Amino acid sequence: MQSLLDSVSALKIHVSPTTRDILEQFGTFTLQFRGPVNMKGVVNTYWLQGEINPDFPDFAPQEEDSEEADKC
Repeated sequence: MQSLLDSVSALKIHVSPTTRDILEQFGTFTLQFRGPVNMKGVVNTYWLQGEINPDFPDFAPQEEDSEEADKC
C-alpha cells in the first residue's frame, strides 16, 4: 500500500488510516482528510500537514545582542 501512496504528489506526505491512527495518539500532528483512493479496495487516505510541538513557544527566535555575538 505504501508504494501506492508514495507517488501521488510531490512534497506531500500521504498516509494510510493506520498511520493516521498512530499519529493521532501523539496529539501533535495535523492531518487533513484527502479522500478515498482505489488500491486493493477503496481506502480513505490523509495528508500529513505538519506537527505542532507543545514544548516549543510559537514565535521566532530573537536575534542575539551585538555584544554577545562579539564574544563568540
